[in-house]
Amino acid sequence: MADAKSAHHAGDLERAIAGYRAVLDDGPDAATSNLLAIALDGSGRADEAEVVLAQTHEMEPGLPEPAINLARLRLRRGAADDALPPLRCAGEAGSTEALILLFEVAYAAGLHGDVLSSGRQLAATGNLQVEQAERLGETSFRTGAKDASSILENASRRFPESARLHLLMAHHLGQRGAYAPAVAAFRRSQCLFPADLDAVFNAARILDLVGENKTASRECGRALAVAPGWPDALLLGARIEALHGSPANACALAAQALAGLPSGPKAHAAFALARFAGGEKDAAIAGHRCALLLDPADAMEWNNRGVMLKEVGTVDGADLAYGRARVISPELLPAIKNHAALLFDMTDMEAAADAYDHALRIAPDDAGLAMKRAMTFPTIMRSEAEIDAIRSDIEHRMQAIKCSGLAIADPLKEVGRPNFYLAYHGRNDRDLQSLIAETYLTLCPALGFVAPHCRTPKPRSGGKLRIGFLSKFFYDHSVKFISEGIIRNLDPALFEVHLISTMVEEDVDIFPPGQGPAVYTRIEEDLFQAQSDIAALELDVLVFGDIGMEPLSYYLGFARFAPVQCVMQGHPVTTGLPHMDYFVCSALQEIDGAESHYTEVPIRVRDIPLCYPELPVVPDKPLSAFGLPEGRTLYFCPQTLFKFHPDFDAILKGILEGDPNGILVLLKDRQETRSRQLEERLSETLGALTKRIHWVGRMQKLDYYALLKNSAVMLDTTHFCGGNTTIQALGLGIPPVTLPAEYVRGRMTVGWLEAIDVTEMVADTAEDYVRISLACGTDPAWRAEVVAKIEARKHELFENQACVRELEAFFPAAYDAALRGERLRWISGHHVPC
Repeated sequence: MADAKSAHHAGDLERAIAGYRAVLDDGPDAATSNLLAIALDGSGRADEAEVVLAQTHEMEPGLPEPAINLARLRLRRGAADDALPPLRCAGEAGSTEALILLFEVAYAAGLHGDVLSSGRQLAATGNLQVEQAERLGETSFRTGAKDASSILENASRRFPESARLHLLMAHHLGQRGAYAPAVAAFRRSQCLFPADLDAVFNAARILDLVGENKTASRECGRALAVAPGWPDALLLGARIEALHGSPANACALAAQALAGLPSGPKAHAAFALARFAGGEKDAAIAGHRCALLLDPADAMEWNNRGVMLKEVGTVDGADLAYGRARVISPELLPAIKNHAALLFDMTDMEAAADAYDHALRIAPDDAGLAMKRAMTFPTIMRSEAEIDAIRSDIEHRMQAIKCSGLAIADPLKEVGRPNFYLAYHGRNDRDLQSLIAETYLTLCPALGFVAPHCRTPKPRSGGKLRIGFLSKFFYDHSVKFISEGIIRNLDPALFEVHLISTMVEEDVDIFPPGQGPAVYTRIEEDLFQAQSDIAALELDVLVFGDIGMEPLSYYLGFARFAPVQCVMQGHPVTTGLPHMDYFVCSALQEIDGAESHYTEVPIRVRDIPLCYPELPVVPDKPLSAFGLPEGRTLYFCPQTLFKFHPDFDAILKGILEGDPNGILVLLKDRQETRSRQLEERLSETLGALTKRIHWVGRMQKLDYYALLKNSAVMLDTTHFCGGNTTIQALGLGIPPVTLPAEYVRGRMTVGWLEAIDVTEMVADTAEDYVRISLACGTDPAWRAEVVAKIEARKHELFENQACVRELEAFFPAAYDAALRGERLRWISGHHVPC
């Protein structure tokens, strides 16, 4: 053996080979075989050397040197696949050299499993070099390895000067939705390698995603300063400008991208988006078609097309576009979320719920999505049991969300949905509304903002009370009709009136021409900016015209903007909001014990709490003008279809059965789906009688009044009755029949009827409701007596300022009580502390 080694060192390979073979004649020896193979390879006999090493490795697979040498021989002849098994064996035996070689070979061959396993072992032993750490980090990120976070974190910590590792970490964090840490990691990468446009561009992309649009735009500018024609930066910059900045700048950037990429679908799409933002909506939608023709498999652009089509009201087209996006890319979250919202608006609640469930499987920690899903339920209910199931599901979901530890930064942006449809279930909503409010405050404590002047309110010193009225609906809307007379007729010597709305001041229709409030404040659809703007008014009293009709006022209702805050009957159901002090209602409408229906204190004014404007003169029109048959008795129910509680069907059936000459006239919903759903339910409950139901479309107000004048009776829905529709019917001399419910939203009509003493139109039971309706339709003399009573006193319902005078007394008393830390119990002009 000594002679063989000596010959080997001297370069006499033949004598060394002979010596090694002589040693092996006495028995196998792995070390000698390894030396023999080295000598054979050195003498140009690589094939023989590989045979020797293969036999040796088979005999002792755990020995590193023969395994590594065998792998090198196989690599040299291009057999990488054959080289890997011996390297794996040597690596498992702890050979650092084998692990390094295995890592390099596997990385070159794209064998991710071997890269990850060998890289992890090298990292654990401290033998991973920076280049290998970068490759390991990239592989873990690209393959979605479960331990990618720890691999990247450890590598970044060990090699803090590696820009590439920070870049990979940034991408990984961004992919997981950890946007703030991702941007920080991109920043570190940029500092180490300022010319890396990948870091600049992706930082801009994420900043745009999280709403830091101005910063994102600056990052795009940095990228374009380094590479002026870089298409990705041009396209992202165009998108940011289109959505959040200047449409003109967006068009310029998109045009530049389009000039460089005339056949680029993304460039066409960006140019279309820019034109859409600039108001060229039809041209933009037509131009966007080019992008999809160039790349019909781009799911994100189908999603963007859905957004544009929805905005211009092409709902069916938007539905198809979102559906196409989801077929192409089933896990594309923006398309799923947008489609769910559209389906909700279309009132296809079953499909909307399915879409939200799909989105939550992808993003289970999205609290905004979870809140939307919780409030997605059918609006045309089929039974009391279904109502029970809906409410139980909402409660279960709210409790889970409340305890989830999740957060919402901006509910207006992330949820943007009030609890509107709960009120139509005919149940006490106090506990459920409170639970929803508690859940929102847990998710977003900033909702509970308190204006600084409310922390230490000052006593009145004889000056005017600063009172604000807030609503988005100060135009031809039911909320405006409820509040306008009170706002307009408050004594200016006692009150400094502030109007607060999102509307342009010129469009607000409250005061006569040339008159107006003391102060008008226009707020934007920006929740926290609106909080700041309202707080700056330092109001003494704030009155919400409605809460629950739309999102902004609901979320603003969580805050304390004035020592006294009230809500009127724009949406007559308790809000559940802790900073809402009073609910303005009427002693004519509420029942004893109504306090249990509210989180607010219900103040019951003596009259109906509104000062309704006079109706216009209404010309007559025959039934034929509305496509209805002449000579029939018209039973008109002009309520929105989500008011049609399941127990109302039996009443409608009784009326149609009791008057063979009668026809039931209903208004089509703005959403075809809801009309179809109610038609299907009525077909089941009314059977052949549905042939005498006539559906009419929405119409101008004077036409609606003319149709109402043709009615024998106006049918009030159960549980949630008419408000505006009732007083309008009475103003036209048309008797409304009602079955009062327990809650105020089902007692509006009875209040009007009691106010003018026409209580014969108030039913005690469902059977009594049918009897009264048929009396109006089939007993002309009895109906004439009712109409005469209405005509004699209906003038008392309009421009009645008695409630205004009572509220003028209530508001200062409530303010003084607030300074004492009390709320008032107010009934018909009398008050005691609660």
